[in-house]
Amino acid sequence: SQRQEPTISELIEPFGAPHQHVRRLGTSFDPAEVLSLQGDREVGRQLFVAGVGECAKCHRVAGASTNALASEIGPELTRVQEKWKTREALLTQIIHPSLEIDPAYRSLTVVDTDGKILAGRVLARDDRWLTLRDAQGKDLQLAISEIDSERFSPISTMPEQVLAPLTTQQAANLLEFLMTAAQ
Repeated sequence: SQRQEPTISELIEPFGAPHQHVRRLGTSFDPAEVLSLQGDREVGRQLFVAGVGECAKCHRVAGASTNALASEIGPELTRVQEKWKTREALLTQIIHPSLEIDPAYRSLTVVDTDGKILAGRVLARDDRWLTLRDAQGKDLQLAISEIDSERFSPISTMPEQVLAPLTTQQAANLLEFLMTAAQ
């Protein structure tokens, strides 16, 4: 997986005077701050493609991603505005990804008869085999006869606080891109 390298200004920012620091959203912010800003769709697209916020590690939008396996890990987001009809609804889902998990992307946790724990999205299952895809995009195959227990996780594989390192304007730009990607 690709990781966006920090810019020079981001590297030296901690050494500057406090009044020169860029204000990031952090772990606790008021969504109304993001919603009050007009986002720029093109800047949001550039942020997505560059991997800012790390959305593109697991998602594709209009074919764009930073990871060849992105659509295998998380849902394709080109038409996300059809499900989340408002900017507020989509932002809420991004902030709290476990509120509603797409059934096709729920994570199944399996304990095998040796006590080994495996987790991933169910790709295939029949009378003999279970195939999972883990969060890194690796396929795991397990014989049904070797499963001791299993349960679907109520927690999304999408991490919380993906917006924390962004500025309020970056979050608004990314939100605008996601809401208009199908246009």
